[in-house]
Parts: sequence; structure tokens; C-alpha cells
Amino acid sequence: MAILRYPGGKTRLMKKVLSHLVPLMGYGPYVEPMIGGGSVALQIAKTYPRKDIILNDLDPEVATFWRVVSGQEGQTAFLTLCREIELSRGPMDHPVRRLDYWIKIRESNFEEPGRRAFRFLFLNKTCFGGQIDEGPMGGWGQNGWAGRANRGLACQYTVKTILAQLHDANNLLGGRTRVENMDGLELLMSIKPPLTAYIDPPYFPGRSNQLYRFGMGLRQHEALADYLKKCPGSWLLSYDESSAVRALYGWAWIQPIEAKYSHGPGNRAWKCKTELLLAKRPIVPRTCAELRPNGGSSR
Repeated sequence: MAILRYPGGKTRLMKKVLSHLVPLMGYGPYVEPMIGGGSVALQIAKTYPRKDIILNDLDPEVATFWRVVSGQEGQTAFLTLCREIELSRGPMDHPVRRLDYWIKIRESNFEEPGRRAFRFLFLNKTCFGGQIDEGPMGGWGQNGWAGRANRGLACQYTVKTILAQLHDANNLLGGRTRVENMDGLELLMSIKPPLTAYIDPPYFPGRSNQLYRFGMGLRQHEALADYLKKCPGSWLLSYDESSAVRALYGWAWIQPIEAKYSHGPGNRAWKCKTELLLAKRPIVPRTCAELRPNGGSSR
């Protein structure tokens, strides 16, 4: 399930990512040093209900959100997040009040974790491209744009659905999840093996600075590659297709995968996009059902 809208999110690639990640799962915690939207982490949490989970993001707003959702900030913070979402129902259901409410939340500066998590989630759902520093969905006139006139502030902000997703995530992550706010490579280096890591870095330099509040420069991508080459743990890495990535990871196993993304009016047009899965050694794809046909214990 995908609670957040996130550039490079893996919802449409979930089955392919999991089929390569599940064979790597062993003893030790599951680690995501760059969690972002968290769709893969939630699926792993569902599949392995007793595995310890370590999540991290350099963006403090993302990290705060996942700390609240996982219960790390306490149940009061999580209930505050849910209450603020419920309170937003009135203004968001009212077309005349909607934009003024969006501006109010955008200009707010909440410090309490639950309300801070609410602000991040609200803007993620109502800003262009899910980027909280961008303008409102549908534009300042709330007229949508060519082919997508119905794209306004409320088009992806459905209170009932969001609350259900949050409670599911809280149940999945609660009591076994640690969330950090630090550099992803530093986190990986701080955890002793065994571990299984899924690493989904920001896009390679160029696009990274356009889509993420905290991107990665070339030296950071190179440092990650140097570490993974000698990392004793199991890991799966995903990148956008790039000759630079292929050159940087010439020593690794690389598997191209394709996904379709909508890009036309009314979501009727589709284009294929190639992404790369990388690992230390070749992986034979397996499904969760193949590895655990009876829903056996998770490690």
C-alpha cells in the first residue's frame, strides 16, 4: 500500500521488487536507509510480521512522519495525526474554503510530532507531484489543466482512505520499528550484519535536485557504491536506467525491469520506463508464497 505520493515510488514495481528482495531475507533486521514513500517497507512488514525493521530518511519531515506512523513518538502523537486529518474533512469537503485552508496549513510551522506529520502528509497529498514545496494541485485557480480539469486539491485527499491506511501501517510497524533521520550511508555503516537492506536512492545527479528536497551528489552515489561492494550484509538496490549507474556498478549483478507509467490526459496514455535492480550476486526471483507457502514464521 502507498500512503504517500513520492517521486520514484515503487508501487507499480512492487511485485518485481519483492520477487528479488524476498530471496535475500534472512536473519537480522530489515533496513531501508532511504524510505521515502515506504511502500516496499510496508509490504515487507506485512509479509514478515516478526522481523525487526530499521527505517531512515535524511529529510526530517519524512523521518518525522514515519516515526509518528510507526508509534516511535508514542501513541498520543499518532492519535494527534489522525485527529488532525479528521478535522481537515470539513474545509477540504468545502470547495470555497479548500484553498484558504491549504494556504493556512502550508504556512504553519508545527513542532509537535503528530501535527508536523499531519502537515507533511496533507501537503504531500495536495501539492503538485507530491512535493511539499510546490504549488497546489489544480493550480492557484483550481481549474486543473489541459486534459485533467478534475485535478484539484481534494482529488487525492480522501480522509476515510488515508485514515484506514495509517491505522494499517501503525499496526504493521508498531513495537518493532526504529526510524532515524540521518545520512543513509551512515545508517548502513552503523548496523552490524546480518541484515537485509533495500536501498532506493534519489535519482542520479541532475534529476535528483529537481525532485527531492534532499538529493545525492555524484560523490555520495560513488561512496554508496564503494560501501556496497564490500558490505557483508544482503542488499537489493534500485536505480533509474542510466549508463552512469551501469558504469559505477560494473562489478554488480544488474537486472533491468520495465514498468508502465501514465503520462497523458486523463491517465489514458502510458509509457514504458526501464529501471534497474542491482545486487551483489545473481538473484533467482521468487514470490513470498513460494518461499513461505504456509505463511511460516518470519525471521
